[in-house]
Parts: sequence; C-alpha cells; structure tokens
Amino acid sequence: MPDRFYAFTASPSSTVVESLDAIAGAVSLVAGTNITITDNSPSAGDITIAASGGGGGGIPSGGAAGQVVGYGGSPGTGAWVYPPGYQFDYVPITSNVTVSGTSGAQQTAITGNSVTYDGTTRVKVEFYAPVIEPAAATNAFVAVELWDGSTDLCELVGSNVPANGTLDLPASGYVFITPSAGTHQYIIKTYRQTSGSNGLIAAGTGTGGSFAPAFLRVTKA
Repeated sequence: MPDRFYAFTASPSSTVVESLDAIAGAVSLVAGTNITITDNSPSAGDITIAASGGGGGGIPSGGAAGQVVGYGGSPGTGAWVYPPGYQFDYVPITSNVTVSGTSGAQQTAITGNSVTYDGTTRVKVEFYAPVIEPAAATNAFVAVELWDGSTDLCELVGSNVPANGTLDLPASGYVFITPSAGTHQYIIKTYRQTSGSNGLIAAGTGTGGSFAPAFLRVTKA
C-alpha cells in the first residue's frame, strides 16, 4: 500500500492535472497489487481508489478444536495446524499396578485412547510413574514397554536390583515417533523377571500426601 493518497477532481471544463508530488508532466494513475482504480463519472472527474487484503492468505476454512492458523506450505498461505505441545492423549492411573506378568506375557498397566493421526505429525509419547519397585531379590527387575495396539514398539524404562534389597525409583521415559495416517492406540505394558516375587508400579491421586498419578501422554513434538 502507498504511504500517501492524493485526491483530485478534473472539472468538465477540462482542467488538467499537470503535477502530483514530485511528478510533473503527463500524470497517470496505475493500480498496484491489490489496488483497483475506477473512473465512476468521467464527466464529473470522480475516481475511486480501493484496496483489498493480501499477503497473508486470510484465514482458511475448516479447523478443529485445539488448532491454530500456521504456515500453509508456501508464502502467503495459511493452514490449520496443532501447535507444539498440543495434547492428543492423556490417561492417568491413581492406583498401584502389581507387576506379575513375565516376558512374553506382559500385562497392561495403562490403555490410551484411540486417536486419529494425519501421517505427518511428529509426536512425543511418554510414561511417568512416581515409583517402580522390583522385588527385593538379586536381579529382580520391572520393565515398562510402549505398544501401539498389538505391536511392541520399545522398552521405555526399567529398574533392576543388582543385589538383595529394595530399590524404589521414579520412572520417566519417552520416545518421538510419527504415527502413520489413521487411528492409533498407545498402551503401556509391563513385566518382571521370570521367577520370584512380583514388582510394583506405584500411583496415587496426588492429594493428601499420596503419590502422584502415573500416566501415559501423547503430545505434538
């Protein structure tokens, strides 16, 4: 947009504009980008100069809850996108999980919700527990795995007792992945050593001196 506008009127007696700002001689108006010039009434000398929006691409149609307008892939275009940190899923548990399953017979600790992904969005899938506790025995352990439906993706965290005793540690693990287009349900599964006593994943309500909840969370990376 120009930083100054000039209005002038050419009367029916054919008064001619011979100078405008620093321009002298033959003067003409030329429409620039997003500008229109309309000679409404040549006999009265009425000219309309109008500007339309441009450059930002406007707000695209559509959008879903939690989305914001972001870069649309080329200059001047916008698109609805999820901002970094947007939470796709969050499932807390507030009661302890007794870990009795063994390798090959993992037990479910937390089941996430079924969420639809677009195939291009990179996400952070994380697990937290205030305490994981293997049995009080040498080489006892508790392992925590991340599953996508029926597919074992990886082991997120684990705790192992090197000698007889009790080992209580907080646990936090995460992984960055780009889910394929479609519905995914992430699940936290756990297991212990083949023989011996059970392990524990602790969880509470987070009130009155109790443990905080353990949880599974999926956010945009």
